[in-house]
Amino acid sequence: MTSEELSSQRKKARANWELLQMKARSGLVTPADVEDARRIYDALVRYQPPVNPPEKPVVDPAPAGPKISLPEFTSLLEQLTVEKAEAHKQMCIRSNQLTQIPDDVNAKDLVDEIQRFKAQRNEIGAKIAFLHANGRLPETGPSPADQQQQESEFLDSLPAEKYELARLLKDSILPNLSKARGKLAKATDGVKKVHYSQKVAKLEAEAAMVRSRMSALS
Repeated sequence: MTSEELSSQRKKARANWELLQMKARSGLVTPADVEDARRIYDALVRYQPPVNPPEKPVVDPAPAGPKISLPEFTSLLEQLTVEKAEAHKQMCIRSNQLTQIPDDVNAKDLVDEIQRFKAQRNEIGAKIAFLHANGRLPETGPSPADQQQQESEFLDSLPAEKYELARLLKDSILPNLSKARGKLAKATDGVKKVHYSQKVAKLEAEAAMVRSRMSALS
């Protein structure tokens, strides 16, 4: 990727940002749309294209992986920004719905959905931070098939009695979830953000499965 191509991408991103600023003044777009465009422009300003490898390979004891090309970087950043905004939107919609439900009505399923979209938003945000810092995405987690297998094994390992499920939730899963959320909130490094966001998502899923099993035993 040449410097001219990088400059062109930056000019396009800046023009899009300025266009959205004008549209926002007319109420045609939201402030969030303008902020997303600004972040994309800022990311392109900070982006450093990968350098050509030296003639003699240098051994890296802890290789971080190659940076992606500028078009891939821009496309990924835009895609992740849209996905994060959508997850946040869905979380807010359900949070507003929750305020309309009477206190004596069981809203567990809705709360679980809110937590799931929140975890999804946080995980995508961590990926964006990692992309900014490293010029690439982090290593992927387990595949959907592996994740389904892990969830199946977790369900099989759950105790049969409701009081034991409640104790597992209270003494293990929820405290660990609270710690993971705290570490995620304090994390500044992209790698740590991805790690703790994945841990939070895993524990939130486990908590939801335990609550679902407890409801089935009621």
